Amino acid sequence: MITCSKLILQLRSLTSLRMLMILKNTLFLLLTCNLAYCDTCLNCKQNQVHGMRGADCYSLDLERIPQCLRSDVEIVELSHNRIRRILQDDLNRYTNLKILYLDDNMIMNVDESAFKSMTSLEILDMSSNSLVKIPPLVFQLPSLYKLYFSHNQYTNIVEDIENLKPITSPLEYLELAFNDLAELPNLGVLPTLLYFNISGNAYIKMNTSKFAGICNLKFLYNNNTTAWFDDPCDCWILEMWLEIRGVKFHPFNCQVDIESCNTTVTVSDIQIFEECHRNYKELVMQNRIRKIVIPVCVAAAVLLLIIILIIIAKKRRKLKKLKRKNIATSEEENNSDNTHHVPDCVYCSCLILQNTF
Repeated sequence: MITCSKLILQLRSLTSLRMLMILKNTLFLLLTCNLAYCDTCLNCKQNQVHGMRGADCYSLDLERIPQCLRSDVEIVELSHNRIRRILQDDLNRYTNLKILYLDDNMIMNVDESAFKSMTSLEILDMSSNSLVKIPPLVFQLPSLYKLYFSHNQYTNIVEDIENLKPITSPLEYLELAFNDLAELPNLGVLPTLLYFNISGNAYIKMNTSKFAGICNLKFLYNNNTTAWFDDPCDCWILEMWLEIRGVKFHPFNCQVDIESCNTTVTVSDIQIFEECHRNYKELVMQNRIRKIVIPVCVAAAVLLLIIILIIIAKKRRKLKKLKRKNIATSEEENNSDNTHHVPDCVYCSCLILQNTF
């Protein structure tokens, strides 16, 4: 383990060139860390992951999120530590953060505005903690598309999601596995969700209305899960709903024959499903417009800049030509003045000579 005192001793023994190279990589740590966190930052490995700047602080017995990492870090690995709480300002300086691993800690509480600055966060793993509630603002993060929230048995997920709706994050993957869920949460209208993992919830209540608002679901991971229904026929209604829409899932163990059931879907579920599809079409249209408008605007700006540069260049050329013309005109005038004065001088010289003789 490298300590600050050892680092200073090592620096004294190095050549000046090598010292400068090391100082380049460590100076920002020494300037931003207090003594309590200096060793922590030096032990976090700075690396590049898929072209993004990363910090690997895996299993360092940390009790809080370090404040001495580079402010432009994009991936932070904090798994298998001893973090118990995330405070309001713990993440404020890492506004470029895209991937954050906080799994296998002892996190119980997250301050309400702890994730407020995480507008670029795309993947968040908070699995295997002791959270008593889902962190506020998580479902409103504008870039979040993967959320891992398994093995948090102390959280009332159904109630928390109900209080945090509507979900505005563009979630594509949501993991709620092994949370001892008694009931499947109603996510509301969430057209972006493609993968829903509820594995390991031993005895969970389900119905079709919980899936009506996730109209683009492709995979339902329900291994090691026993579903129960208020009405046994609801089991077949849900199976048929998922099969018709091409969802991959582990079949439910329906307790009655399908022939004895009315498998008609309620009008309200169909209306929610259609609302989800409308929202999805609007999102697709917005993305297409964004993909078209931004390049067009950039191209127009570049073209306008080129036109301005051409106009400026033409004006400069005209000014240069005009300047050269003025210079040539003034030279001609000077020459003409000189030619007019020469005969006068010659005439004067002739008169002087005549008078002399």
